[in-house]
Amino acid sequence: SDIAAMALEALKDHSRGLHVDELALRVLTKYQNLQIDAESLSWKLSNKLSTEFKNKKAKSRFLKIKNKNRGF
Repeated sequence: SDIAAMALEALKDHSRGLHVDELALRVLTKYQNLQIDAESLSWKLSNKLSTEFKNKKAKSRFLKIKNKNRGF
């Protein structure tokens, strides 16, 4: 199962973007058959997104958004 694809599907209903922790919760709600807890999924999503952002050759399917403290 592709975690990034699941995350994109979970984001379809949310145009402003989400923190990775909230995104993990939405993925778990949408895909209730996943055998993983929210904290572990959040960690895996964070690593996947970080890898996509670092890969300059591939265009990421995700965007970094600033948080309320103006950081990423």
